[in-house]
Amino acid sequence: MAYEPHPTPSPRRSHHRRLVHAYDQCRAKVDWKSGAHHACAEIRASSLSGECDLSQEINRGVFGLMAHHGKCVRRRAALSLALAGRAEPEATVDAVFDRCYADTAPFERHPDFAGLRPSESFKVT
Repeated sequence: MAYEPHPTPSPRRSHHRRLVHAYDQCRAKVDWKSGAHHACAEIRASSLSGECDLSQEINRGVFGLMAHHGKCVRRRAALSLALAGRAEPEATVDAVFDRCYADTAPFERHPDFAGLRPSESFKVT
């Protein structure tokens, strides 16, 4: 199997990502023209969809054992903003990261896609 630097996301993770965006749109009325709103939505989608699970990072060849999740979320959110044509995507993500990363609604905490039972990871508040 050849190394693929940007593996195609699984349909399940893509679906999770879209569901997080739909939830945010309904709950927070995201203004997609606002850089801060867009960045927050991408941070939450990257964080809650499972795309920054350690196994995904290993598949990408980019991982670390210390704080890999937060680093991945920052990187993936900035990439999404850059692909959408936003100016200064890293700075935009950095400006709202702490607040948006801490927002795990509708979950009690960040889901653990690496092995906890679903009842522990996906308990809806």
